Amino acid sequence: MFLFTVTVIAGHSMLTTLAEEEKPKTVPYYSSIEIQEGDSLWGIANRYRKGSHLTTEEYVEKLRQMNTLREDTIHVGAHLTIVYYK
Repeated sequence: MFLFTVTVIAGHSMLTTLAEEEKPKTVPYYSSIEIQEGDSLWGIANRYRKGSHLTTEEYVEKLRQMNTLREDTIHVGAHLTIVYYK
């Protein structure tokens, strides 16, 4: 009975570990968007960061780096490179 219990627990642990390792990975895609009236880096971050592991703050920082922005100011009609995840 003891051997059976150990075998069941070990089997369950292995299956759980395999299931955790096979989580689907999100793939980053890049695009350019035109800034519209009322857009902000924070709003864009909330819209496009879904599916990533990034917080809104981390995504905003990524946008700044990708677009060589020193601050959060963006202008209507300008284009911004964004990353989104699927």
